[in-house]
Amino acid sequence: MGLYAVTIRGFKYYFSGNLTSEAINAIESFCQNLEWNSKSVDAVALFDRLISYIASELGLPISPVNVEHVFRINY
Repeated sequence: MGLYAVTIRGFKYYFSGNLTSEAINAIESFCQNLEWNSKSVDAVALFDRLISYIASELGLPISPVNVEHVFRINY
């Protein structure tokens, strides 16, 4: 099981699953095309569209991950 991150307009979203290199390439292509066609859609809606694409079109079981808190160590 891998952890994957998506950056949309400065916001980070995460999901877990098992992606093949072919699936990663398909998702990269989807993200590039989605960016050009969705300037007026908010980041949450774009992430939902991505999750739906991965689950429905690619048929891959994934789970969105909510990050509760980010800890920082300043040194």
